[in-house]
Amino acid sequence: MISRQLGDQLLILQGTAVGAGGMDDSSIVFTINKDGTGYAVLRYFDRGSADGVEPSGTLIEGSDGALCGTTFWGGSSGNGIVFRLALDD
Repeated sequence: MISRQLGDQLLILQGTAVGAGGMDDSSIVFTINKDGTGYAVLRYFDRGSADGVEPSGTLIEGSDGALCGTTFWGGSSGNGIVFRLALDD
């Protein structure tokens, strides 16, 4: 899970959840405010997609603010992918 701060205040949490969304309840990357408002799915991962399934490990925030992570399954070899989500899209 990644948290974004403004001064001393924690504003936004971002993380992943398996079995929590998409066409087959595969997995998501989400964001939510500390106070519980502002929940949004940033990306769905669906089984059968070459895009990757089941995010694993920790999300990393790049120097450009994008979220980067890995999936357990998917990709051309079926062994997972590295993904990048630009939050300003």
